[in-house]
Amino acid sequence: MTALRDDVVAILAASPLFEGLTVPELTAVAGEFDEQHHLAGHRIVTEGMDGVEFFPVIEGSAEVEAHGATAWP
Repeated sequence: MTALRDDVVAILAASPLFEGLTVPELTAVAGEFDEQHHLAGHRIVTEGMDGVEFFPVIEGSAEVEAHGATAWP
């Protein structure tokens, strides 16, 4: 695992997904992250792939395509 960015816990705390977690719990969750950097247009995962990874976008943006259509944003 990489060193935890100073802003990650605050960003997680602002997310409805992590609502109700304490700062120590958020810190523990954030401590499990491995920071990754991707170039624009780079595919991170492909629909239908098995996996257990979770990709919170801390900086920048991402597009989700499902069934051939852009589902998000």
